[in-house]
Amino acid sequence: MGSLKNAPVPYVTKRDAGAKWKPEVWDRNLPQAGFITDFVYATRGIESPTNFCAWTAVFLLSSLLKRDAWLKWFPGVLYPNLYILFVAPPRICPKSTPISLCEKFVYRKAMDSIADPVLREMKRLNTIHSRATMEALYSKLTPVTIPVPVGNKYEQLKLGSKLCIMASEFSTFMGKQQYSIGLVDKLTDW
Repeated sequence: MGSLKNAPVPYVTKRDAGAKWKPEVWDRNLPQAGFITDFVYATRGIESPTNFCAWTAVFLLSSLLKRDAWLKWFPGVLYPNLYILFVAPPRICPKSTPISLCEKFVYRKAMDSIADPVLREMKRLNTIHSRATMEALYSKLTPVTIPVPVGNKYEQLKLGSKLCIMASEFSTFMGKQQYSIGLVDKLTDW
């Protein structure tokens, strides 16, 4: 067990975060102190609204949790499977900025903080950032077994189907080519 004195402490109020911004209407929907609120406070000063930043934080949490969290739901379990789309006019409200910040800083820092190599590989995101064909999606979703160094030996780790799509423009991701017909239905089915 590590020392708790270096554990992160969430901001309790906007004043703790050094707040010098005007509140937005959506601020009242923020949860109490924790990662989501801290991420929103950390992204103040960019043009993305509170709801985009909050949903980006939810996206990262759900992506890292994967199938490690669920609800008991008769007759089995219900796994979170989120589709988060930001819709706004171009150049008016930046959609990709909070996602980019989340991936570049928060996700990479989270991966660096995981000492266990097996857990680190289990939590690694399998991502697509731009245009993808049906073949590319199937390829990314194909379960694989990878060797992971544990001490002086290798452990075979089975990674199931997982995919995290972080496309800044849905139309760029989808494309207008003939092969993308039916892609929305396939994504929904998955």
